[in-house]
Amino acid sequence: MNEAALIQAVAALVACKDLGDVTIGVARFAQRLLGAPDVLVLLRGSEGEFLGKSSDTSGELERWASELLTEQPDGVGPGVQRDGERRAVFIQLPEPQLRGVLAVTLPADGEPASDGAAPGLTEDDASANLGALAELVASCAAQLARCTQADRMLQDTRALVARGLHDLCTPLNSLRLGMHLLEPALTTKDPAVAQRAHRAVDRMAALVTGMAEALGPKN
Repeated sequence: MNEAALIQAVAALVACKDLGDVTIGVARFAQRLLGAPDVLVLLRGSEGEFLGKSSDTSGELERWASELLTEQPDGVGPGVQRDGERRAVFIQLPEPQLRGVLAVTLPADGEPASDGAAPGLTEDDASANLGALAELVASCAAQLARCTQADRMLQDTRALVARGLHDLCTPLNSLRLGMHLLEPALTTKDPAVAQRAHRAVDRMAALVTGMAEALGPKN
């Protein structure tokens, strides 16, 4: 996998919008990087499971990964897990209730690597790459968590400002009613004062209306 393809793959992962996209993207990335025919990324949390896998992924690898995740004691596993040609690493995710595992079946000696990737990875290289991929998943998940938190804070701020604008409508309406009642007296004594007061009230009303429209529902 050349440098340009590597940068493109990482950029695509960083742009993922949810955990489902991350698992699919990392599974495809791992298949190309490791030359592995059988790859999957499994995340499990309170919102359910997110599974990304290569088109050739076997049911045996998926069952093994699910068992590892079920038996994982504290959300973080020690090093690379091995079972024949299968390898797996646990993913240390930012949310305590979310667990993850990345599992692959490495090509047997003498077998060609999949998807045009260069064959001949040593055991140490494969383990290092698996660890790096697991960290990449964790980084993408952390970024999504930060974006979700920032979006939630923004929505809370919008709701707070919208409530404040709504509350301003009551005194503003009272002020407009008062101006209407006082208008005959003000006009008789000083028409310029009445006009300035009307313009000031109108500007405040326009400002509140404009801000309320700007804070309207976003698609």
